[in-house]
Amino acid sequence: MKAKYLGLLIFIPIILFLQSCEKLDDLFAEDGNLIIAADNTTSDRGAFSIKIDGVMAGSFVLEPNYRASFVSCDDDLVSVSQTPNVSIVTSVAKGKHKVELVSHGDNEVVVSWDITVNGCQKLTAIF
Repeated sequence: MKAKYLGLLIFIPIILFLQSCEKLDDLFAEDGNLIIAADNTTSDRGAFSIKIDGVMAGSFVLEPNYRASFVSCDDDLVSVSQTPNVSIVTSVAKGKHKVELVSHGDNEVVVSWDITVNGCQKLTAIF
């Protein structure tokens, strides 16, 4: 019986330690930029809004037959922002967010991502 309780006494601090490590990761996370790029292999055009946690954060026009997935967080953000099929949202708060790509015409969510921001991050939608 004592061994059973001793096992619990050892197991509980391990769980508490692991939980504290997870909180430390959140503590050292940083705000960042979010790059949303679209690869469009069709001749379709369209306009899209970017919503973060339900709030409008940006938009872009989808150009036909253009792939923008080549952009990365290491590129110059000014150059990236001038690339077709790309939108950059700056100063996104660290932590968990829901990002949605919404079509302007019918206000329908085309793609959504659940992300955790820690510095720059790129999301790619494929059409």
